[in-house]
Amino acid sequence: MRGENNTKRGMVRGSLFETVLRILLEQSGFSLVRPGAEHAGKVRMNRANFVELKGRGGWHQIDCPFDYDGFIPFLYPVRLLGEAKFLQKEVQKNSIRSFIGVLKDIQENYFVDDSLTDSMVRGRRMELGAFFAANGFNPEAEKLAYAHGIRTISYRNNLAIADIKDRILLLEEQYISSAKLSESGRGGRKDFMEKFEMVLRGEKTGEEFAWDFDLQPSAGQALEELGDFLREIHTNFLASTDTGVLLHFLGKEPFPEELFGQRDEARCRVRYVLTGQETRFYLVFSGDERERRFYFTPPDSLSEAALFGGNVLDEKERHMKVLHTQIIIKGLRRSLDIKLDQDWLEARRELNMTPETF
Repeated sequence: MRGENNTKRGMVRGSLFETVLRILLEQSGFSLVRPGAEHAGKVRMNRANFVELKGRGGWHQIDCPFDYDGFIPFLYPVRLLGEAKFLQKEVQKNSIRSFIGVLKDIQENYFVDDSLTDSMVRGRRMELGAFFAANGFNPEAEKLAYAHGIRTISYRNNLAIADIKDRILLLEEQYISSAKLSESGRGGRKDFMEKFEMVLRGEKTGEEFAWDFDLQPSAGQALEELGDFLREIHTNFLASTDTGVLLHFLGKEPFPEELFGQRDEARCRVRYVLTGQETRFYLVFSGDERERRFYFTPPDSLSEAALFGGNVLDEKERHMKVLHTQIIIKGLRRSLDIKLDQDWLEARRELNMTPETF
């Protein structure tokens, strides 16, 4: 909240942002890690939205700990260890460095004494790190993350999540202080975050939330709007490019499942609009008559080419030639390839169209 130091303010924004990300990841088919017999001694949760995993040297709080339910040959079941930051600036190298230590400590907490038991094998996971940043990454931070196998996902100029970010900023700036978040100790934070998530899921009104925590009625209205914006997102999927960049696509319309009825690939077009000094990139499927838009934050080189007059078409082809993703369609997890429409791309080259019309 205004008047607090930047560290405390970033903590509040991060707590709200990670709740949004958890809901989106659950909708994408990931399962939140919770304590249970299978994870005895490895996972604990003393309060809502505060999951801790045990490392070799101690317990570590993980913002977005998820199990991936899909099967990948030769790998133990995959567990996502996600870190979320909502800073006013780009994530710096020091944040990545801290996360590397946490990730390594958890990954190395497997021991065998005299024999390998069934429970040990069942509880084994392949922990993978991912870092989610509301406002992107410093280049040095991205290089350090890459060197240690950590995937980075930016939402810096993703139009589909812009309103969500704005409401989180409003809530933090005007209504929710770090003291409010934890004023009653662990129980207070647990209650606060549980009810915050209930509003986002439409299970509680913002007015009720404001009343419960002695906030102004306008805070409840802002929270209602945040929940509305989140529930407007009807499509969200993660996809990896051939150049190794992980992108999160978000859209307010349903995914065009009909394009994948008989095959596992479809062609797409990657476009953008310029709004001031921001590029807003989105993907549309070539066979989609409705031209539904799925927004994403592009790789830096593609964004810079659009802003500063580089060869946008070449950058699109380099990064977006093939996107690999997995999406649940009619209850089945499908592995899909989304390929850049080469006919469309070549037509744009021949016409030498201006960037605004891409």
